[in-house]
Amino acid sequence: FLYDVDDLTKVAEDNLAARRKEADAAERIVAIEVEEFATWRRTLDLAPTIVAIRERVASIVHAELSRTTPRLRDLSDDDRRALERMGDAIVAKILHHPIRELKQAASEPDATSLIATTRRLFSVDAPAEAAESATPKADARTPSRTES
Repeated sequence: FLYDVDDLTKVAEDNLAARRKEADAAERIVAIEVEEFATWRRTLDLAPTIVAIRERVASIVHAELSRTTPRLRDLSDDDRRALERMGDAIVAKILHHPIRELKQAASEPDATSLIATTRRLFSVDAPAEAAESATPKADARTPSRTES
């Protein structure tokens, strides 16, 4: 077989077109995977937020029950437990829709902003903030025990 320059140019152009087509396909795959990763990353903040909201609202309900039930002198233990279950059911019903909406919105690009707003509305810390506030910080002005 004899090939001239025109034949080689045609083969090179065909190869280049095939590589461009495959590169475009690879770019589409990368774009899809990047978006899926971004969606997954946004949902990482969601679970701790939901837990914190549930705990916050449940603690309010339980505090109110603890404050109120002593005034109800004739309340049996069964009645107390029934009131606690009712409080838990109210918490679940009140939070059902907001939590469902948060979960649905988690895949949207502005989910991080929505989660932050929800934390602010329910007065709950972000997961990193909660861990930091739970850990006592050393005060630079106070000497440690080893220094005294």
